Amino acid sequence: MVNIIMPIYKARDTLDRALLSLQNQTDKYFFVTMVVDGEDDDYQDIIKKYPMNIKVINKEKNEGPGLARQLGLDRSYQFEYVMFLDADDMLQPLAVELLTHHAKTTGSDVVYSNLTVERFQGTPDEWDAQNTTTWCHGKIYRTQFLIDNHIYFDPTLRYNEDLFFNYSIMLFTEKISCLHEPCYIWKLNPNSLTRTNNNVDFWRFKNDSYFYAIDRLFERANELNKWDKLPLGAFIGGLYRSAQTMMAVGADMSKAEELTKKFLDYDALAKLITNPKYAMENLLGMPQANRISGTLFVYFEETFSQWIKRLTGFDMKMKF
Repeated sequence: MVNIIMPIYKARDTLDRALLSLQNQTDKYFFVTMVVDGEDDDYQDIIKKYPMNIKVINKEKNEGPGLARQLGLDRSYQFEYVMFLDADDMLQPLAVELLTHHAKTTGSDVVYSNLTVERFQGTPDEWDAQNTTTWCHGKIYRTQFLIDNHIYFDPTLRYNEDLFFNYSIMLFTEKISCLHEPCYIWKLNPNSLTRTNNNVDFWRFKNDSYFYAIDRLFERANELNKWDKLPLGAFIGGLYRSAQTMMAVGADMSKAEELTKKFLDYDALAKLITNPKYAMENLLGMPQANRISGTLFVYFEETFSQWIKRLTGFDMKMKF
């Protein structure tokens, strides 16, 4: 049986469609755990319209979706699988049926599926399962695997909590498979905090959490000596973009740069940067701009090679 965990916060406008998508599942063999994240609304007037197995857990304090999901996970030990559904998103009608069948027939610990991404305007996009690693959307997880390997949502991360969770999984299993069918509808909300907030303090906080999430992940990879399980080149690019974005908006760079120097000192990352073929093909041609919201576009002050030279002293252009 599957436990579908839903973090809920200020979801009155969207919860109906999310629950309707569950009611319309072809496979009805699932349970729903709704975790209300620190608000007084119990949503019972909406919930009672849907005759499903739904348990509501009320958190006293609003701490973000990661801890809400973790609270649901902590109560999932009796379920064979878990899935996550955000209250402003939807599942495709065949989602539970396809994901559980694929997980069982392949013996996978985790299954990724394609995402249908719907923006406020424009035609929906379909993202291939292989490109959805970071997010919890459209995935099914074997519960005992998560328990046995102590995989959890870091309580200190309000943002990038899913990055740490999903990439930690890669350190502990090779039984990850892709179902190339769309199972999840991700409704990109143009009014959400992460897409409309142009405040420098907000972006500093969000990027700080990104660096901290990677720090925790790299520490685990180093402890287990499983660097080969992670897409390190993508992380190096992400660190560069985040650092340059913080610099462009005038945020405090001290903690981010301290952690970046620590990361680049790991042998696994240093070898990529100093490998001429890899660097030329994957690192040196990175874009020097980033859109951090619908209305805020920033241009980088340093090229990738200038950034590396300032932090490590290694002159990529001179060596290559």
